[in-house]
Parts: sequence; structure tokens; C-alpha cells
Amino acid sequence: MWSSANGAIALKIKVSPNAQRDSIANVANDELIIKINAAPEKGRANAALIAFMAKTFKIAKRDIIIASGESARRKLLRMPDTPILRERLEALSKNYAKDKL
Repeated sequence: MWSSANGAIALKIKVSPNAQRDSIANVANDELIIKINAAPEKGRANAALIAFMAKTFKIAKRDIIIASGESARRKLLRMPDTPILRERLEALSKNYAKDKL
């Protein structure tokens, strides 16, 4: 789902646009599944995704980069490797791993 190198975290995500609300839905197939309320038109869903990730992981929006998949549902995000981000990603991984047992 995520890896760390050179002070940055690369996070694999799958976006589901047009959701009722922004939320982390699940972890599946080594991807974080994110539901975004915005429509995938004119970059609105990408902007909403970046805003949601910034708020959720307490990172500045300018520090979140869509490294690949800008026009696709599957994306690779790059964010600074911070203790808060690492802690929350590990907790998400554990919580969703428990659901599979």
C-alpha cells in the first residue's frame, strides 16, 4: 500500500468519485480506497482528494503530489514522510488487516 524512500512516502490509492461524502473506505489489493464527493470533471476530484488527504493526514496540500494516474481512478501519491503520516498509515493497514481475519 505504501513505501518510503528519500524522505517521501509513496501511497497507492484507488479513488471512487461521486460518493456521498469524502472518506477512507477500505484497504484492498494493496491500495487505500478513498471515496470522494466531487465529480471527476476538470480536476475537481483530484483537488478534493488532495484536500481530503491533507486534512486527514495533517499535511499541507502543496506537499501532496499525484505522481501517476492523474486521469485514472488508481493513483500514486507522494507525500513527505512524517511520523504522523507513517503512524496513521500503519494503523489503517492493521485495522483493515484485522477485518480480513
